[in-house]
Amino acid sequence: MRKPLPASLPRDVVEHAAPCARPHCSGKLHALGEDVTEVLDYVPGAFRVIRHVRPKLSCRVCESIAQTPAPSLPIRRGLAGPGLLAQVLVAKYCDHSPLHRQAEIYAREGIDLDRSILADWVGQSARRLRPLVDAVARM
Repeated sequence: MRKPLPASLPRDVVEHAAPCARPHCSGKLHALGEDVTEVLDYVPGAFRVIRHVRPKLSCRVCESIAQTPAPSLPIRRGLAGPGLLAQVLVAKYCDHSPLHRQAEIYAREGIDLDRSILADWVGQSARRLRPLVDAVARM
C-alpha cells in the first residue's frame, strides 16, 4: 500500500469538468461523487502535489455515469509528475547524484521515496525516452 503524501506540501487542484448533459438522451447530469488522483511533482527547489479532481455525474434519464478520463501521466498509475521525473534524471545523470543520495535529500523534505522506486522511475523513463534517443542518433 502506498504511503500518503505529506499534508504539509502545497497542493494545486486541477478540476476536470465533465459535460452537463448526455449527448444521446439530453438528460441532465447530477453529481455522484468524484475520483481524486494525487501526483507528486517537483518545481525546481520545491515539491508540489497536484490534485486532479474528476467529478462523477449521473444521468437520471438513461441511468448512466459520466466522468472525464484520468489525465495522462508519464508513468502509468505512477506517483511522479513530469517535473519530478526530470529532476531525478538530471540529478542522476548530469549532477552525478546516486539514487540513494537523492532518496536522502527527499527524505529531508518529508518525502519518503525508496531507492527502488526511484530506480523504477529511471527505467520507465528510459523506455519512454528511447524513441527520442533513436531519433537524435539518426541525425
